[in-house]
Amino acid sequence: MKEGPPYKRMKQAWQQKFGRPQPLFQPQIDIVLKGADIYTLNHLRRQDINFNTFENENLIRAIEVKRFTVKNRYPYYKGLDQAIAYLRFGFDAVALWHVFDEEVINYNIEYAYRSWEFIREMALPLEFTTLILEDNNLYPVNIVPKNNKPELKILPEIGTQNFQLMWRHPNPYSRKTEGLRFRTLINEWLDCEMGKGEG
Repeated sequence: MKEGPPYKRMKQAWQQKFGRPQPLFQPQIDIVLKGADIYTLNHLRRQDINFNTFENENLIRAIEVKRFTVKNRYPYYKGLDQAIAYLRFGFDAVALWHVFDEEVINYNIEYAYRSWEFIREMALPLEFTTLILEDNNLYPVNIVPKNNKPELKILPEIGTQNFQLMWRHPNPYSRKTEGLRFRTLINEWLDCEMGKGEG
């Protein structure tokens, strides 16, 4: 896995292609997907994730990742602001992942459920996934209300044949002028990185 977009070079490229005013190149992107290629800041310390979602190699998607541990007890809305900001970059779709260490998930089920509920009720164009990190393996979970309480249903591990990451909420900003320009620069960066990998 490789690191996310180098904003310094992208700012220079924006100046050359589009002039001023320049937008804000924020926030730093955790994971970028294009086709079968994955570019990440490696927050999850995984080198072999197979997302099994590459039906169109030209689609570009981004994922904001927040990890909940015994030490990091974030609020339920953690990362939502950054995921929304990702939409400005013109990605086809954007996702927010809340990753819970195994020992804290039972104390945070309500957090995960409220995050998903809020995103859906507000009709935000974001995917949301709750995952459990167990023995360095990532397991997505469904959280469903039962008897007025949320319950967990563990799904197939990421990287296995049965796992499928769904993208149901396209980014409406991907066709706006700024989104298209950001997308042009990100595509150029991705093509450059893929060229390095082939060399």
